[in-house]
Amino acid sequence: MDRFTETVTNDIILGKKKSESEVKAFLDTQALKNWAYYNEEYYTILQFINYGLGLIVTNKVALEAMQRVIVNDIPQMVDNLCLVYQNQPTRIYTKETLSEQQNEVLNATYQYFKEFHRLAKVMNTILVRPIWNEKTKQFDFVKLGRHFATAITSDDNQYDLEELVYGREVKNSKGENEIVYFHWTEDNVWVTDENENEISISKVLNDEKATNDNPYKRIPFSVLRLKESNDFWGDGMTIPVNATEANNLKLIDAFYKEWLSFGYPVGTNLGISAKEFSIAPYEPIMVDNVKQDSLNPNLQFITPDHKVEQDKALIDWTRKATGTSQGLSASSMSQDETAMSGYAKTIDNLPLLRRNNDDIEKLKVFEKDLFEMMKLESKVSKGVSLDDISLKEVIYKRYEFPKSTDEIWNERRNKYEFNLESEIDWLIQERPELTEEQAKEILKSNRLLKIELGQSRPTLFEQVNTTPNA
Repeated sequence: MDRFTETVTNDIILGKKKSESEVKAFLDTQALKNWAYYNEEYYTILQFINYGLGLIVTNKVALEAMQRVIVNDIPQMVDNLCLVYQNQPTRIYTKETLSEQQNEVLNATYQYFKEFHRLAKVMNTILVRPIWNEKTKQFDFVKLGRHFATAITSDDNQYDLEELVYGREVKNSKGENEIVYFHWTEDNVWVTDENENEISISKVLNDEKATNDNPYKRIPFSVLRLKESNDFWGDGMTIPVNATEANNLKLIDAFYKEWLSFGYPVGTNLGISAKEFSIAPYEPIMVDNVKQDSLNPNLQFITPDHKVEQDKALIDWTRKATGTSQGLSASSMSQDETAMSGYAKTIDNLPLLRRNNDDIEKLKVFEKDLFEMMKLESKVSKGVSLDDISLKEVIYKRYEFPKSTDEIWNERRNKYEFNLESEIDWLIQERPELTEEQAKEILKSNRLLKIELGQSRPTLFEQVNTTPNA
């Protein structure tokens, strides 16, 4: 965060000066919340919910009694926001034909890119490191957000990463788990303990040959950043996550008020103290020795107007407003399903499509850099050889919203009429695993079967070219 932005944020908005460590702790905590909501980490979410309720509800008995009802919109919202990898893009390499092993490794790798896009949408910036797995003969990936790592950048450029620090749990010499911190620069790598004392990297990695020289000659992480920001990381989906948390707090409150809908007991002249009062069919309330000049004994249940329906309306409105602020259509956040044509869905989701188009440019840069990092990792770890190829271009396919059967066939008739598509194209659309020759053979076979069953008459060409049965 630059000095001007930090001054504005702390002095004007917060009203007091915050130290750099306090600001970092706040942002790291928020990033952890974003990560937890997306990954549906219930325990972590519950800790944030309990903290939020504690700020509102001061009565500890009520706080304990409130049922934690959590509805998490974030995973579905993120899935709906990220359309780029719904159809795998076409990747063009500098080498026309890849080896069987290269194809196998790369095809297994590209399944992860949908998740990379989604994580970046939640966090704004993620770091991804490929690691060759000798057992599976595939790449594994380490993913870091700002709550997992510290990015140390140059003074004049918040994106110029000079050192990366992140924690990792390892076994110490006593067989106990402990947290150590890896430090990467372009030239070196070293490890420190929680007290910032440097420890032997060869012991941590259990590799006598390990040294402090960085074998990659770069920090071995590729950066995926979807939006420019005032610091290295940016902020991600903080506003939707906090709105979802606020809705959950309101939902918990509404459930608690429904639970209290039987009313609050108010007794007059019952001769029972509040602490001794209990009510059940097998516990009758007896009133004796009532004086004529006193108020008659009375027990009534007063039910406050909890306005739960207003709570539900507010939650529903907030959900829709949060979704539309991110580019989603209001209908996608509605509980009521409304049938829409594919064209209507496209028009309804134009803001979403524009945002995905913006993401594509960032994803192209990321994919090419990650491919180069995979080549380096393969070379260092002696994995699959990728030295002879580079990723030249990534062509992303346009996302199309689902269409009705009538829409699909009307479009096919028009394209068929002007020789833009054929039955072969349609069959491949239904069964993408088929080649053109396989699709052609299936169509021929189906056509002959219809003739054989008397469901169709052969054309003159078919009569002349079909060999009679022996």
